[in-house]
Amino acid sequence: MAPAPILARDIRVESDGATTRFSCAVVADGAGLPPRLWFRFPAAASSFIDPSGSPFVPILMLVAMRQRRDLHVEAEVSPALLQALERVMAIYADWSADFEPLWRVKVTADAATIPRTRGHSAGAFFSCGLDSTYSLLRNVQRYPPGDARAIDHLLVVHGFDVELDDQPLFDDLMDRARRVAAHFGKAVLPVATNVREGGFRCVDWQHYGHGPSLASIGLALGGGLHTVYIPATDDLAHGLEPWGSHPAVDPLWSTETVEVVHDGAEARRIDKLQSIAREPLFLGTLRVCMAGQRRTYNCGVCFKCLRLMIKLDLAGVLRDATTFPTRLDLDAVRRVSIPAGRARRYWSDVQEWARELGRSDVVTAIDVAFARNERADYEWLAPVAGILTRVGVSAERLRHLKRKLLRRRAQRNAGSVSAPGRGFQPSE
Repeated sequence: MAPAPILARDIRVESDGATTRFSCAVVADGAGLPPRLWFRFPAAASSFIDPSGSPFVPILMLVAMRQRRDLHVEAEVSPALLQALERVMAIYADWSADFEPLWRVKVTADAATIPRTRGHSAGAFFSCGLDSTYSLLRNVQRYPPGDARAIDHLLVVHGFDVELDDQPLFDDLMDRARRVAAHFGKAVLPVATNVREGGFRCVDWQHYGHGPSLASIGLALGGGLHTVYIPATDDLAHGLEPWGSHPAVDPLWSTETVEVVHDGAEARRIDKLQSIAREPLFLGTLRVCMAGQRRTYNCGVCFKCLRLMIKLDLAGVLRDATTFPTRLDLDAVRRVSIPAGRARRYWSDVQEWARELGRSDVVTAIDVAFARNERADYEWLAPVAGILTRVGVSAERLRHLKRKLLRRRAQRNAGSVSAPGRGFQPSE
């Protein structure tokens, strides 16, 4: 017997005078979802909310795929979005060969209705990280004020990389985001949501969940935003791996009135760093930490902090980056734990830059870290590989399984840095 479909119903927009909450009830026995998924905005942004069912589709569709259940939205949903879902599901199903399995499901709505209005502004997600800072700077340099493509609002999310009950850290992030916004004449639009903590316990957040969640926020603001920029993590020149936010998927979340743009994939991470290193303002706001330490802006010792500190040091601006320790500790680099997979590829890029600059001290320290982490991988995998070999698993199949196991371990390590809701920063 097929499991009952997930139902999204009773969509509400409620205000308490200071904030406006946009939510829907979720009926999904056994799915581990909260009774309601919600987004909270300042009351002044209530006119931005699109009260249709479209904003909840990206989130719930992914959960439905993971649980092999259909999804029905008891509300109006954009026809363009509904039409794009088959392509999105095909991409995710293809990716799931190397990650957790996802199945194609049926997504329906009470009505397929074109949104009534088109927003008047463009917004971009902004975390004070390297990718979002680069996207803002690039946009400012490209488009003059008044251009429809110019970013007007910086969307700062509470509930993704900063846990919902960690208000002091989010306040610190907001203070720095406002500093950047004021410098460029932009507005900051804070968003709080239970999407990660309540909606994605059954789906890998980094490889699948964060991109659709960002898109859902953008669609929720479709009454005021006609364009939503999602800063890119990877660059096109180095090839693109499956990841929650991806140039093949992000634009497919667009509707007739909201364009979702995957922005900045033309630039390498090192190029992004060199661009923003010339801006003293950004050196006082950068945040990349995923250690999940409460009220800690950057811990300075996790693999993401150390990686960016190396790049800042190579660019000659680490002393000016006031959100990090002002001295690079190469002993900490040698000892750092680097998850297998994409994280080590990013470190290899940094090592190559250090080699080009003649920084043999950095090159050697990273070599030591690589060797140490690879030994740890081998020690963990050796018993598993031995058992599989004895039962007749081929060498080719064994290599594939090793890659898959290392990916899974890297995902668990990334998640175990902190409790659910902390530690997510898909990009620097």
